[in-house]
Amino acid sequence: MSGRFARLFIAVKMPPEVAQSLDAMIRQLAVAEAEVKWVKIKNLHLTLKFLGEVDESEIPSLIDGLQTVKSKKFTIEAGSIGLMPNIRRPRVIYADIVKGAEKLEKLAFFVEKVTISLGFEPESRKFLAHLTLGRFKGQTRLNKLLEKIDCAKGVIFGKVSVVEFYLIKSELRPEGPQYTELASIPLQ
Repeated sequence: MSGRFARLFIAVKMPPEVAQSLDAMIRQLAVAEAEVKWVKIKNLHLTLKFLGEVDESEIPSLIDGLQTVKSKKFTIEAGSIGLMPNIRRPRVIYADIVKGAEKLEKLAFFVEKVTISLGFEPESRKFLAHLTLGRFKGQTRLNKLLEKIDCAKGVIFGKVSVVEFYLIKSELRPEGPQYTELASIPLQ
């Protein structure tokens, strides 16, 4: 044990054109001035598995393990806006995966299998393919935001060719999280 820890997660990154489309939607929704901490364009990603605090000495074996994930390349499509856990007391605003979610779920399953074999805790919740756009800090001006979301029904943000996934380090800072890519794992 090195005694140094890193906050890690495994994710699919968004290509620039899809990230820009999502960012344009965030800017439209932000006009409602609801109490939401919006995700910055450079941080938009689709989480496959959150690992939490990991001893840095374990990172090389984690990368080796992730490279054993066998999955073919596939395409997903992001579209539509939703609220979790529900519309009355939302905590997260997200873009849904409207096509290819089952393939993403399969990739998340393979990642989960590998991480469990390496001693990480199994995920307690069922995987839900989504892109977090923001997190609620309060409930004021929620109705105005709901109106904006209603206007965004059926919006498609773009297709994403999933050809790789990433191990990412997250450093929490006052201005927001800073992500550093530690490894890119190609799909077949």
